[in-house]
Amino acid sequence: MRNTDSDWNAIGLSDPYYGVITDEKFRRENMDAEKRAEFFASGKADIDFVLSKVPVGIHMREALDFGCGVGRLSLALTSHFEAVTGVDVSEGMLNEARSNAASDNIRNVAFVNRIPDKAFDLITSYIVFQHIPPAKGMDIFRTLLSRVKIGGAIAIQMIFYRLVKHTDQVARDHALVSYDGETLKSRSRRYLDTPNQMMMYDYDATDVLVALFEAGFPEFTITKTDHGSIGAWVFAKRVT
Repeated sequence: MRNTDSDWNAIGLSDPYYGVITDEKFRRENMDAEKRAEFFASGKADIDFVLSKVPVGIHMREALDFGCGVGRLSLALTSHFEAVTGVDVSEGMLNEARSNAASDNIRNVAFVNRIPDKAFDLITSYIVFQHIPPAKGMDIFRTLLSRVKIGGAIAIQMIFYRLVKHTDQVARDHALVSYDGETLKSRSRRYLDTPNQMMMYDYDATDVLVALFEAGFPEFTITKTDHGSIGAWVFAKRVT
């Protein structure tokens, strides 16, 4: 199984904003005050969307943002929650996130490299699991579910399949890998042997549902996402 943590440690050091949103305007050399404002405004819009979809009645005390990157969603969450924790494997990303929080004088957020052993009112993750091999990602997903308070909620996005018409476009920048974790969908195997690639992985929706049900999330809603790979936001409330 590919060590994607190593990939993301390198990406976080070399081009952290582009690593979060793969748009040329967010390359390190293109980032200025205007681009930074646009980048973080997109995070605010995503969190506004998330909070419009999560089940009603959750407390706005503590939130966890898994795969926080440079803090795009984490910093937006701080306007709604008393305390926010961002988790990422990339120290480069985490250092950038800490710098961003300090620049905006945001003090109710902490950035760490491991999922804390405590419970949260909301756990969110967006455009993250698609870069983690499912054999590893499903273990992380189950851990995150176990960290949700009873009465708390998740808002987690994954991808489940790709349309053929999108494959060539996405393959220009990403290695395309099916949910078995190793079956390459792109034209060449070179991605599997090239370091610092943004690998893309599909997840098996049945495995996701089983994990939800077993962790005490009997009801959920989904909203389709399409970034060239088809997936969904999964919104669910823990009841047991």
